[in-house]
Order: sequence, then structure tokens, then C-alpha cells
Amino acid sequence: MDDLVVELVGGGVPGLSAEFLREAALGLLKYFREELRRDQVTVSEFVEALAVVLRGFGFPFELHAAKAHAEAGAPMHGRVELALDGMVGNADQGMEKGFLPRLRRELLQCLAAAPCLVRMTGLRPCVKRLSGARRWNRRCQRLRDQIVGYVRLCFAENSAGRDCALVVT
Repeated sequence: MDDLVVELVGGGVPGLSAEFLREAALGLLKYFREELRRDQVTVSEFVEALAVVLRGFGFPFELHAAKAHAEAGAPMHGRVELALDGMVGNADQGMEKGFLPRLRRELLQCLAAAPCLVRMTGLRPCVKRLSGARRWNRRCQRLRDQIVGYVRLCFAENSAGRDCALVVT
């Protein structure tokens, strides 16, 4: 964790100790997890949020160095997970206006990290929440098929030429 944060920040912030940076990063991860209820954060999102935190404490942190690192195409070659059931809000605006555009944005953010695998979890609970069903039924099955078809289409459109796999569970 320490090495990753120092690499993202670049180690070029005057007066910033490694311990303070570590605590700020851990606090930020806790904020994303507990306050925003997110299981996943993109590198660019994390760096932007960390910049806000560091500037709030008076450290002169500029994003151009971190963005240059991200734009240099440093591949992460790892696995990125996206929790579908966590994407359904209580006041969701429906499939076409709420959930599907949000799903597309999240998938694009995942692909921006250049992973070799994108794993989407929680499809069944997601479908049940969207449909309002307590038990799995035919409507749930149709909705599941619609979501999987949409994910496959978005993935195919945006992962062309990349060595990346998609798993939906």
C-alpha cells in the first residue's frame, strides 16, 4: 500500500511524511468503502480524491504528475472487480436512465485501468433489487439476460484490441 501511494503521488510533495501519506490513503479508502459504500475505486478517482485531501491539509499537490503516470499507459495487468449489487440505488431511475448508464460508466472506468480480467459480481442480487422480486422468477431471468447482453455489448465496443477477459457472476 505504501509503495503504491508513494508511486501515485510521486514522492515529490515537500514536507509530506510517508506515515502521513499512508494514514491519508487508508482514511480515504475507508471513506470510499463506508461512506460511499463502494467496493471499488479507479486509480484516477483515488488520485483525484487524495489530491483534494492533501490540498486540504495544505500540501501543494498537483495532479499533472499523477495523471501523466496514468496516461503513460502503465498497465495494471491485474483483475478488476465490479460489484453490480452495490450499483443499485434505492431511488434508482430505472434501467435505461439510471442503472445501465451507471453500469457503462463503471465498466469504462474498469477498462481504463487496463486489466487482464474484469469480474462483475452480484448479478443475481442486483437483478432481484432492480425487479423488486423476493424470489427468482421469469421476469428476473429476462432482466438478467438484458443486463448480461448490455455488458457484453459495452465490453466488446470498448475492449477492442486489448487482451482482456470478462466474467459475470
